[in-house]
Amino acid sequence: MKLLKQSIACFVAVFVISGAVLAGTANITGTAYVTLGSSEVSEKSDGSNIQEYTNSGVWVQEGMPEGFPSKLVANCKGTTVYSAEWANRGDSFICVATDIDGDGFVNAGGASNPDFSDCHAETVAGWGKYADVTQTVQCHFVENITQNTFILKWTGEFTTP
Repeated sequence: MKLLKQSIACFVAVFVISGAVLAGTANITGTAYVTLGSSEVSEKSDGSNIQEYTNSGVWVQEGMPEGFPSKLVANCKGTTVYSAEWANRGDSFICVATDIDGDGFVNAGGASNPDFSDCHAETVAGWGKYADVTQTVQCHFVENITQNTFILKWTGEFTTP
């Protein structure tokens, strides 16, 4: 009987420990290589401008937990309000990212500082292996490659259940 109780206790301990290893938060970094799809700017009566845009790109994330590919493709759309001097007054975007297995997630984010220094995003939905994952990231512009191609980077947390 004592052996049976010890075996059950051991089994439960292994199950709990293995579950704890699977769950957790990873610190990630990411780079997006983005191509502008469309951009429409309309000037408002007060001199401000509203830009509606779409873009697509390849995202490379480092530090991902085992089982989550580091490369994804993403399609984004957003709206930015600029002052008459073209300083950011507010930007919001939504991106749908998909990995090689067809699993993915939706990130929503934005920035309100004139220089976009408060850029941020978080996962709001996911499917497949990303169904219960949460991500929060801080993002920033790196450089233009061409007039319609640019690089973004981010750092953040990727949490699995």
